[in-house]
Amino acid sequence: MKSIRHQSGLTPVSIIVLLAIGAFFIMLGLRLTPIYLENFKVASHLEKLAKDPDTKNMSEDEILTKLFKRLDLDDVEHVTQEDVTIEQSDRGLMLYIDYEVRSPTIGNVDIVVSFAEKAEIPR
Repeated sequence: MKSIRHQSGLTPVSIIVLLAIGAFFIMLGLRLTPIYLENFKVASHLEKLAKDPDTKNMSEDEILTKLFKRLDLDDVEHVTQEDVTIEQSDRGLMLYIDYEVRSPTIGNVDIVVSFAEKAEIPR
């Protein structure tokens, strides 16, 4: 066992490794935060649309138009017309939004996050 005088703690190489690991997780957080904030906006608008009494009398096209106007105002970029599905249910309409977001990370490695939101519009 080395004496206390010769024990020096972390070596410069281990400090660099720890900094690299920390930087990776910070970068990951910086990439994922806007993606999840955008999903929160999508879920919020979907919930507001389902609770809006005006949507009960709207056609499917009018509902989609209203949804995309709200998403455009809130600068939601990753939801397209192909991601939205409307189906008839026993109690009204079911509105589904299934989409994924791809964010480049390092080189050819991407982060892919999939989201599935739904809301029921009573009729």
